[in-house]
Amino acid sequence: MKLGALRSGDPDRLGPYALLGRIGEGGQGAVFLGAAAPEGGEPADDAPRVAIKLLHADLIDDAKARSRFLRELDVAKRVAPFCTAQVIDADVDGDRPYIVSEYVPGPSLNQLVRDEGPLDGAALDRLAVGTATALAAIHEAQIVHRDFKPHNVLVGPDGPRVIDFGVARAVTGATTLTSRVIGTPSYMAPEQIRGEETGTPADVFCWAATLVYAATGEPPFGQDSIHAVINRVLHEDPDVGAMEGSLRVLVLECLAKEPERRPPSRTLLLRLLGTDVPAAPDLGDATAMLAAGSVLAAGDDADPTATRVAFPGVSPVPAPARGTLLTRLRPPVAALLARRGGRVGLAAAGVALVAAVVVVSAVLALTRPKAGNSSTKVSDPSAPVSSPSAPAHQLVDVPRRHAPVPTPQDSGPEPSDSPTPSDSPTAKPTKPTPTPTITRSSPPPTPTTTPPSESPVPPDPSTGPGPGG
Repeated sequence: MKLGALRSGDPDRLGPYALLGRIGEGGQGAVFLGAAAPEGGEPADDAPRVAIKLLHADLIDDAKARSRFLRELDVAKRVAPFCTAQVIDADVDGDRPYIVSEYVPGPSLNQLVRDEGPLDGAALDRLAVGTATALAAIHEAQIVHRDFKPHNVLVGPDGPRVIDFGVARAVTGATTLTSRVIGTPSYMAPEQIRGEETGTPADVFCWAATLVYAATGEPPFGQDSIHAVINRVLHEDPDVGAMEGSLRVLVLECLAKEPERRPPSRTLLLRLLGTDVPAAPDLGDATAMLAAGSVLAAGDDADPTATRVAFPGVSPVPAPARGTLLTRLRPPVAALLARRGGRVGLAAAGVALVAAVVVVSAVLALTRPKAGNSSTKVSDPSAPVSSPSAPAHQLVDVPRRHAPVPTPQDSGPEPSDSPTPSDSPTAKPTKPTPTPTITRSSPPPTPTTTPPSESPVPPDPSTGPGPGG
């Protein structure tokens, strides 16, 4: 990931952090690479690097913008740290509000596919499991992301991370919430486009569209004009290219026009893991789940004809035969995205398959915040940054340097920080179905329907969005 130089008007430090360069920029703020450093001094060579998102100067006096910035921090606190860039510090009430996150040294999925080409085989399977694990954890924390797309998936050395919770919302009810039209048309569910109540099924739709992009280099409904894309999303079948097997079947189910026909993220994850277990065991049975995950991840080292996995209260599940989706997922011994010819050399501990299994049974209790659990303690900026491989069950108490900003009543459109890619679009022919009546501006090809989303725009076309975004 290339680093841009600081620009005129950029601060050279924020609080205890020295700024080393620009990672990216979006509609809400800019993201910088930084490190803790003494006042007037330079950071040590071995000082952990962090990503610092700074609210734009022209939004500092905007109460709603500050409120959204604070909400992004609060949402990030609720999400299990293994699936996103972990927030480690923040000052949301100062003259220059900022959020400090773990720095993920890797490109966005959007940039990876643009630079290296589509994924296939085991690389695609591992990406599917890793992102589905993150999505299940986000939903178990009662959060709807609302802008899941390739720009907001960072491919780090230890697995994919989902970022950008600036337009995310807490679920109000079982699975739905009222939403404005927010997102990127190529990665929006039909109900999002229509401005209807939007819940977790919309994220599942967007996950599938993101996976199609990873597998083919194109979103399933194209990325040319807004009206053409909207028409396809609402009325036409998706184009999933050469995707095949069980993954193709699952992706097509997730791209169903009707939200109720899409599998929940928990079911999606179970099916990717190749199990038909109807319900996850209790937390007390997590050890058995870990053992099962170890066997399922063993790949060629396991004897599929002899090994059987016993889940408490569930009939034993035979290990899958070689050649199935599951037996190709061996994260303990493979790089996350090892590709033929070494095009991608991201050494990794791999997608946490065992963590994925545990998510199904345990993340609900582990990611929901306790009432009144709000901290005002300031973290020690000189302390080491938490390891990105922290246990899946670890909860983060993110410090706040000041009291929370009161949340004003939302009444207007929300900014979104992730413009769609500026790639040259490839137009697809549309059927003669009338384009729905939706009032939208006419931005350049592959535009967003609202101001850009929380993923910062890279300063250089070869860089992905900033990890703190």
